[in-house]
Amino acid sequence: LPISGLAGLVPMREASFTTPLSRDSAVEEALVLVDDGQDVLVGGGLGSVRDGCEPLANGSEIDGHVALIERGGCDFQVKLTRVQQAGAVAAVVYNNAGAPIEMRGDAGSVRIPAVMIGSADGQALVDSLAEDTEVRVELRKGEFLSQSLQGNRLAQFSSRGPSLSEIDFVKPDLTAPGVDILGAHTPDAAGGLRGEMFQYLSGTSMAAPQVAGIAALLREAHPDWSPGVLKSALMTTAYRTVLMPTGSTQAGPFDVGAGHVDANAAFDPGLAYDTGFLDHVAYLCGLTSDVVDTQDCNALAAAGLPSAARELNLPSIGVSALISGDTVTRRVTNLGAPATWRAEPEAPLGVELTVTPGSLTLGTGQVGEFTVQFDRADAALDTWTFGRLSWTDGTRQVGSPVALQPVTLREPGEQHYVGSTGAAALPVAFGYTGAYTATPHGLRAPLIFDGVVANDPSKSFSFRSDNGVSMHLIDVPEDQLFARFALFDALTDGNDDLDLYLYYCPSDDCSQVGESGSFTSEETIDLILPPAGLYAVLVHGFETDDAAGGPGAEYALHAWSFGRADQVGNFTVAGPAQVTEGERTDLALDWSGLTPATRYLGAVSHTSAQGLYAFTVIGVASP
Repeated sequence: LPISGLAGLVPMREASFTTPLSRDSAVEEALVLVDDGQDVLVGGGLGSVRDGCEPLANGSEIDGHVALIERGGCDFQVKLTRVQQAGAVAAVVYNNAGAPIEMRGDAGSVRIPAVMIGSADGQALVDSLAEDTEVRVELRKGEFLSQSLQGNRLAQFSSRGPSLSEIDFVKPDLTAPGVDILGAHTPDAAGGLRGEMFQYLSGTSMAAPQVAGIAALLREAHPDWSPGVLKSALMTTAYRTVLMPTGSTQAGPFDVGAGHVDANAAFDPGLAYDTGFLDHVAYLCGLTSDVVDTQDCNALAAAGLPSAARELNLPSIGVSALISGDTVTRRVTNLGAPATWRAEPEAPLGVELTVTPGSLTLGTGQVGEFTVQFDRADAALDTWTFGRLSWTDGTRQVGSPVALQPVTLREPGEQHYVGSTGAAALPVAFGYTGAYTATPHGLRAPLIFDGVVANDPSKSFSFRSDNGVSMHLIDVPEDQLFARFALFDALTDGNDDLDLYLYYCPSDDCSQVGESGSFTSEETIDLILPPAGLYAVLVHGFETDDAAGGPGAEYALHAWSFGRADQVGNFTVAGPAQVTEGERTDLALDWSGLTPATRYLGAVSHTSAQGLYAFTVIGVASP
């Protein structure tokens, strides 16, 4: 039976199921449709009798044949394991909707080759088999290699931005070849055909070593280049003619970062955005965790090193909460002969971009500094828009991706203060003109649960209330704006590593809604607009310091929540009633009458004419 969409055939990839074809690199057998025997419940809905997720009703028919399986219901590894155990020599998985996708997962013990086809082709095979027509399938390596992505297209499995850990860092940085890469391979492969010395593999595992190899060659040619210069050279010389997987649209900064690596161009980048050790330490000072000593952070700030992520001297520019008039500053080092470099900005849609100065005349090794100002024209609020900033000497271009998100309002996500009575200024900025209201919530004292949890030698968490796990039940009332559950290193009796898990239990069933598992006992789980009802907070004794305070770990679990309308009377905020786009101001916070030795939590909510926009969590430690 002809398969109309053969060009869409997707072989399994490295880092998924590396399953090279056997039998002299080919498999040719009749196709047999998998039969699970009955519909099964999967995630609350009906599954398929053809998905291979349940024990096979026709396992004996699969033996020695190619299995036809429908996507969905369970992981690919489960499907392939079932048909492999039934004796299948290969598998064809057809999508349950649309074109074929990349089959990803853990190879485990799967040893048979497998491919995916689109839903239309799969249904054609199903219909043909239903008519008692024998369908023969031939899988051969050369066939798959001829079906690789044509042109410079982004792989479907490639990671995308924005960055989850630091949204002002434009990620990814760049792309490199990662599809059907031929390379040497151990003959004792754990997840592939043994005895082969070379294989075609795909994934980040193929792209990353190519970039590392190019960086090593750059360092050999330029031993004085720092890691920051190496990264800059790779990014600023990358080319942008990368298409999305469909091949119809150009990929953007959150798809490919600066673009696709160009090894030859990177050897002579012209300019470099260099970042050193102290630049990154200064950035760490801007994080909420106490990574760097306060005295060192003050010294770095006094030396003019910024802590804001968007000010780190990277070869990309990202501003996730843009207000008109915002600026960023960058430094470039001239790596070659003296030259004059001219700025060539490509402004993001709806935003004006001004570079000052517009040109830099630099000698060899000289550093130049410039500022970029952003002014919103008609860009949509709370939506990303993309551009580019290049410097050219008439021959070379040094390019940087620009990603901006003009916002309705910019506020600190969380602020902490100390004192049973006190006052503070909360900075806010506005991306619109109109009405504004700042409202206090709290401050609320916590519920505190003193507990003891035993050490769990297995270091394996499950929903239980024994064997290294303790449980606390907390009822969250209706109409709450925010809830927090936290453990603190300072409130355990040793050098313990406790983890925190949160389950929502509105009925007899509990479902996990959060977890926190750092390398210490400093753990926090937050819920915004939490549903009312019963919550189970589980403390896991991942590793307790039994030598310090005896067996297990003593702890003090803290829990807070405050409502949408929840003015307790110990906290006030004053701010403007009308604002103008581009306006920056400070809200006046005041609190008093707090109980000593208590950690309070509250918030300031920010409301525009369209309704509640955001809120700033306010923590006050009353000594």
